[in-house]
Amino acid sequence: MGTVLAFEAAWWIFIIALEIPTGIITDRWGRKRSLVAGSLLFTLGFLVFGLSASPVLLLSAYLIWGLGDSFFSGTDTAFLFETLKKQRATEKYAQYEGFLNSGALLVVAMTAALGPILLLWTPLSVPFILSALFGLILVCAAMFLSEPRTQESSIENSRASGFKSTISMLANPSVAGIICLKAIPEMSLAILLLTLPQTLSNYGLPTFQFGWWVALIFVLMGFSSIWAGRAIHFLSLPKWFGMASFTSAMAFILSTTTHMWLFPLCVLPALFLPLLEPHVNQYLAERALQSNRATLLSVANAAMSVVIATSIFGGAWAMDQFGFVIAMWIFAGATIVLTGTGFTLWFAGNRNSVAV
Repeated sequence: MGTVLAFEAAWWIFIIALEIPTGIITDRWGRKRSLVAGSLLFTLGFLVFGLSASPVLLLSAYLIWGLGDSFFSGTDTAFLFETLKKQRATEKYAQYEGFLNSGALLVVAMTAALGPILLLWTPLSVPFILSALFGLILVCAAMFLSEPRTQESSIENSRASGFKSTISMLANPSVAGIICLKAIPEMSLAILLLTLPQTLSNYGLPTFQFGWWVALIFVLMGFSSIWAGRAIHFLSLPKWFGMASFTSAMAFILSTTTHMWLFPLCVLPALFLPLLEPHVNQYLAERALQSNRATLLSVANAAMSVVIATSIFGGAWAMDQFGFVIAMWIFAGATIVLTGTGFTLWFAGNRNSVAV
């Protein structure tokens, strides 16, 4: 399991290296072009996955897929926010992103559920090739989008604003705090999915139905995402983050137990992430200029990826050294540390802004 986690972390490192450069490219060349490029790379990545017959091809598929993901990261948020801003409807951002994410999550759930069934009668390459065909639909859809930006920045201004935004983003306590807090459900979901076979085994549940369990988790996430726009009307954002952090820490601890009735509590972090993500993206987009919005969002995503990759590397080492149970307790401890750090930075930044 430690080897699997380390391989997953290597993919995150590649994503981190590309986040900021692709964000700057997006701010220079436009949102639509980056979305088209990301869709093409996703499609190519799935094709290479399907044709992979060696470790080199498999690594190439991961690299292409990672490059496509980095072009989407930050660009999709900037595109939606600027489109709504043109219509003077930015207050509906979380609602729209929640609906869009819900559709994407349900597609992932369907893929996870049908994939194992397809493998009973078809080679491993078939599901990936079918995914590539779906990617072509995304390419066509992206080509028909309208660029939401009203003006283009020069190369010099785009580069300058990109590097300045990188520094300002990391130096802003409130932004750094919300990034730490959002990284907690991201981290817990990643570890939950990677350790799910061991968790299922602990609870005496059938591990051969792994794909169906993953599909169930993503279905729950899809339905949770629908309520993203309304969530803030029930509880404030800090309270939602507090609940997400608590359930994440509890999920790590409960994954080591053997009482089957506790298993539903292990998937609770999956319900909080789609609720919180649209609000975090809106929070960041509102604090960015149009000329460097994608770069700012990419910096935030890179910072969250650093937290996740560091946690995965640490988890891989802990599992190899101490075993599954102690590693999960280490993750729970890391969640508590991130929670304290995130809330401290966030509240300190908000107090400073009020004082100014």
